[in-house]
Amino acid sequence: MATQKVFSPSDGSLVAERITVSPAELEQAVQRAHAAQHEWRQTPLAERRQRIEAAVQFMLAHADEIGEELTRQMGRPIRYTPFDSPWS
Repeated sequence: MATQKVFSPSDGSLVAERITVSPAELEQAVQRAHAAQHEWRQTPLAERRQRIEAAVQFMLAHADEIGEELTRQMGRPIRYTPFDSPWS
């Protein structure tokens, strides 16, 4: 099974390693995403708002981890990543 490795441009460390998918698997994922989009369109606005708010709260609760991961992927030195959220 083929994998794709992502290395940080700042220090060459391995950031992530993921299994690649076949064209057929990719097409299935696109079809599932399209079906999910249709379901989301049918979801009442109040429920959408609740789900989005939950996602925002998750992101805020994990801001340090997410910020560090994104910083590593960009190859930016971690000292330049602000961990104080303007939304908290």
